[in-house]
Amino acid sequence: ADDESFLLQTYRDIALYTPTDDELDGVLTDLHDGTIDRYEWAASLTDNESFQDIVDAVAAYYVVMGEWPDFLEVRNAIQGYRNNPDFQQPDDDGDTYSDAQEILLGTEPLAANGGAGSIPPTGFLLREYIDDTFGSTAFIRKYGPLGQLLGYSDTENLELNRRDFVSMMIANASNGLEATVQQRIQGSYRMTTFDPVLQEMERLEDEIQNLRLQQTFAQGMIQTGNNQQGGSRDYTARIDAAQTKLDNLKANPNTSGFKSGIGPVTFAQYLATEDKIGNLDLVWGVPSRRKDFYSAALMFALWQGNLSELDETEVLSFSKMEESKQVEQIMKDHRYRTRFTKVWENATTPNEDVPDWKHLEWFGYLHDKAFPWTYHREHGWIYVSSMNEENIWFFDSGTETWMWTSKSVYPYIHDSTRDTWLYYEKGSSPRLFYDFNRESWEHR
Repeated sequence: ADDESFLLQTYRDIALYTPTDDELDGVLTDLHDGTIDRYEWAASLTDNESFQDIVDAVAAYYVVMGEWPDFLEVRNAIQGYRNNPDFQQPDDDGDTYSDAQEILLGTEPLAANGGAGSIPPTGFLLREYIDDTFGSTAFIRKYGPLGQLLGYSDTENLELNRRDFVSMMIANASNGLEATVQQRIQGSYRMTTFDPVLQEMERLEDEIQNLRLQQTFAQGMIQTGNNQQGGSRDYTARIDAAQTKLDNLKANPNTSGFKSGIGPVTFAQYLATEDKIGNLDLVWGVPSRRKDFYSAALMFALWQGNLSELDETEVLSFSKMEESKQVEQIMKDHRYRTRFTKVWENATTPNEDVPDWKHLEWFGYLHDKAFPWTYHREHGWIYVSSMNEENIWFFDSGTETWMWTSKSVYPYIHDSTRDTWLYYEKGSSPRLFYDFNRESWEHR
């Protein structure tokens, strides 16, 4: 593709937006000056927040489910959990977010002074995506529903539940690594620090204990006659008030808005993003997978629907390369090239075990892994220079000539070198053509 078409497509694939004319002109200048090449520029685009959202989506699914997502899962995550404008009406402030969407996202549809309201954040709602994945049918079928992990329970060993959850998450994130005792303890503690309700419950328990000690001391002072104020201060009401608050929190421990609870959701979030907490890892000793998640996201972004499923070996092979080299190798792969041709889009795959072999009812069997070079079962190697099946130009290596045909005229073919029409006898071997100029049959 020409440079401008390449840039536009790559912006949309990696940065998830269409660039301005000024942005496009700036990059075109750099490419033409030799300041940067295509692959280096595309790799630099992965620093964009939108691409990092794709990395986060891949990582979150992998951490929660213990397996790679497919393309549809990643696409639905990005489309469903990013605050993209809905372009619906009414939109009183004209910012492309409808009034209903702004209210849902917590921003004003129209500022009080009649000007534009605040624009909703556009970032990826990672924790919401994780929460819904924990509650998904796929997760429950594989692991069962999450048990209680935080709050208060007379029947559950919450510490043990948290440690088991930490073990599962570490095993998922690190491709089966067994968590150590220290990691289980540290992870369990981390989860408790993520829950403000649990922190408040612990504070109330300490308050009640201190009030009872003070009450006992005050009562002792009265009994010994040392209370000069006329009696013990009334601690009972304060203890009862604190106890009521504590009981209410115990009865309703999850006030975070997350169905799975804020503890497990936030734990999975940090495990996926590998962000630091006060310059420290979430759990010490868990191997980093961020480069692997980056490579997987790049494969999804550039191959899209041509990537049926991720192969762990292929992901790891890419993640060992520097970023621009990864982009180059992925873009040179047939799964990238064949995205931009519609010429075989109606072809079927007769045998799923050999997905590169395709079949068109009107054209026959072909193998397009090396596209635009394509191996046709009857015509041999052909170089296809077309975008749809109604206008197919191809270089025929057997005759070393360019030919034209289409779905509506095949097996009639136009030979551009002889400037003549041919009729191909399907199934003939060697190939048999009728030349209308020469009015004769010939093998070619």
